[in-house]
Amino acid sequence: IEKGSRKGEGNGKGSGDCKPARMRASMNRLSSESGEVGDDGSDDEDNRVSEHSKGQLMQFLKAKEQENKLLEIDLRSVKSQLKVASGKCQSLQDTNVTLMQQIEELELKQDNTQAEMKFLQEQLAEAKLYIVKLTETLELKGAADDIRIQAWETFRDLYTMSSESQHVVFAAKTLRDEGTMIVADAIDVFTALKSLSLSENAIKRRGMEHLASHLSSSSTLEHIDLHSNNISDDGCAPVAAIVTGSTVSSINLGNNHISDAGVSVLCSALTDDRCTLKSLHLNQNKIGEKGARHLCAAMCQNTSVELLSLAGNKLGDYGTTSLAHMLRLNNTLTELNLSDNDIRQSGAADLVSCCYDNTTLKTLRMNANDKME
Repeated sequence: IEKGSRKGEGNGKGSGDCKPARMRASMNRLSSESGEVGDDGSDDEDNRVSEHSKGQLMQFLKAKEQENKLLEIDLRSVKSQLKVASGKCQSLQDTNVTLMQQIEELELKQDNTQAEMKFLQEQLAEAKLYIVKLTETLELKGAADDIRIQAWETFRDLYTMSSESQHVVFAAKTLRDEGTMIVADAIDVFTALKSLSLSENAIKRRGMEHLASHLSSSSTLEHIDLHSNNISDDGCAPVAAIVTGSTVSSINLGNNHISDAGVSVLCSALTDDRCTLKSLHLNQNKIGEKGARHLCAAMCQNTSVELLSLAGNKLGDYGTTSLAHMLRLNNTLTELNLSDNDIRQSGAADLVSCCYDNTTLKTLRMNANDKME
């Protein structure tokens, strides 16, 4: 403007252009002022927008923080569940191992069972052959039903016994000779046998012969109970074979219908050097004066028998006198039972007198001799 005024002054034309210049200057100033006012309003609005955004951001961050906490809780829960699942998995593995072991044990038992079954089948086959042979030997095909049934029951009972059994008892089984032969055939299985009870079985000579063939070489047998059978005189020879051939130390032959003839056979075993018998029971038989004389001769030589029981026979005074003579010479016997033998005063006196000479006898039984004064 100033330059223009100077030019106008210089040119003589500047006075006419002065107003528009001033107007433009004023407009510029107003425009500048209005621009400044506009800038201040824009800043306030920006500040308000910034504050609002900051609040939203804080809320967003808080929400995210809450979500993180929830995620951490969920993570801990998942870890806990994973730990429980891991424990269950381990337990299942242990259970699996246990089940595998049980399966192996069952398989082993199954193998053992199969082996046992095979063994039993073999044994059964042998048993069948044995029964066939035994049936032919015992002639059971034509035997009475009760005899065949008893034979089968005897075989069954023997088959269930342990081979280590020391005591075999078949008392009062009504074995007869047939059942006794079955027992005899099985005796060899019992390698530790010490006592055998076959009392009250109606055993006769044939059964005793079969029994003697198996027992006469026994090295463990100590006691045989054969009382109340039907051995009689005919069956005394097999008994004598058992006494001389085995290690038996006690035998009961009571109530077997044995008479003087049978005692004579038994006495031949008592004088044998192989005799190890310590106890001999001959109660309730038919032994008389002759039998007493046989016993007297045998016991004068025997050095093993310590107990001799003759209760319930018919020795009488003469037989008692023979035994009294034996007591003067025998120094082994410690107990003698002469109860119920029809002994009278004469026989009793002989026994009393011999006791002065005998130093080993400790017990002398004389009860039930009612005629002795």
